[in-house]
Amino acid sequence: MAAKKLKVEFVKRYEDRDKDGNKLVIPAGTKVEMTKAEFEGAGSKVRLIHQDSVDGETGEDTGDQGDGE
Repeated sequence: MAAKKLKVEFVKRYEDRDKDGNKLVIPAGTKVEMTKAEFEGAGSKVRLIHQDSVDGETGEDTGDQGDGE
């Protein structure tokens, strides 16, 4: 079973090395997908981007707010 991916945004600049030893820099504001384990391991470097589970639950385009006519 595939792990569910979470959309996160880096709040700090992140520097690391990849498996070949090359420098990897991720600037703040970059949006990526991570597993829950990766998210927990990243700590304060990333924040979760809140998503609506169903588009209709946001209350947008329901027609409830009109001109009063």
